[in-house]
Amino acid sequence: MGFFDLFKSPQNQSNRTVNFDISVSVDGKRYVNGFDSQPKNPDFEARIKRHNDLLIPFYNTHSKEYSYNEDITESLLKKISPNANHNTCPYCGTVHPFSAIRARKCPECGKKMVVRKGMYFTEKDIEKLDSDSKDYYEKTQQVERLKSVLQNIQDSNLDNNYGRCFLYIAEAYDCCAVIRNQSFKGGFTFWDYAWGVLNKDVLEVVSAVSGNQNDVIMNGYSDILYARAMHLMRELKNSTNDKSKVKYAKIATSILIEYLYELARHQVSDWHEEEAPKLIQLALKLGKVQSSWIDEAATNTMKRSNSPDDKKHMDSVVAAVKDYTLVESDPEQLKWMIY
Repeated sequence: MGFFDLFKSPQNQSNRTVNFDISVSVDGKRYVNGFDSQPKNPDFEARIKRHNDLLIPFYNTHSKEYSYNEDITESLLKKISPNANHNTCPYCGTVHPFSAIRARKCPECGKKMVVRKGMYFTEKDIEKLDSDSKDYYEKTQQVERLKSVLQNIQDSNLDNNYGRCFLYIAEAYDCCAVIRNQSFKGGFTFWDYAWGVLNKDVLEVVSAVSGNQNDVIMNGYSDILYARAMHLMRELKNSTNDKSKVKYAKIATSILIEYLYELARHQVSDWHEEEAPKLIQLALKLGKVQSSWIDEAATNTMKRSNSPDDKKHMDSVVAAVKDYTLVESDPEQLKWMIY
């Protein structure tokens, strides 16, 4: 079932009793605020509980494993080189009369001995330490972010803001995927769970409050498009497969083009609108996709419309995206731009 097919469902027609005016004007621009509180919905409440029953125990487990308060250097070094000590060459095993105070070459084998925590290590040991430390603190960052997102889920649920709640649930699953992307029954992963929420739960919230296809953009659809794009950007950031990177980059670009186009043709703005051109250029660089994909994505989006006005809106979107210049080029710097 496609998104707009939801409006043909008799079940959703019975639930569509409220339509919210949820836009604000700032500096002459009409901004979409997206989702707002709704009448209590037992079905949505039950879904949220099922998601929380998975997310909260996951957080409780991994918050004990990853913490900013813990100095993990010593424990990582013990895993990397269990036999390291203060006076033995980590390469040839020669025991020296001097202790590990500074880095120096082993008098016996001539290889460089590096000092950490008063012990000698190989240069490869330290490279491994740097890599493992980076991984640990990235996952610690995601655990802290997951904590914040879980609080947002609770707050949104208390306000009966189901659309916002499901967006946060999808973001929480993204956090879980970065921390430990385990597989579940049927081979589904946390990435899959997040994508499922963005393509089912949250869409049904939009259809429940939107009376027709013309006002869906005012009731959260732009938020969904942006959230989908961010989900794919996170997958792109964490992927190690070149083919997958290309796929994520192309789909994220297409969704962001559609996002900007929907805002333009409805003559409204969104709080994330200014970030979209940067994200598109970022996706193309990380995925190593040619900039010509911008035009292809725009053409594919326009297949649903023959209106001259719509073409003008799309032309302005494409021009804005192409005009944006991304200064950074280092892959690691680029990845840190994706939250």
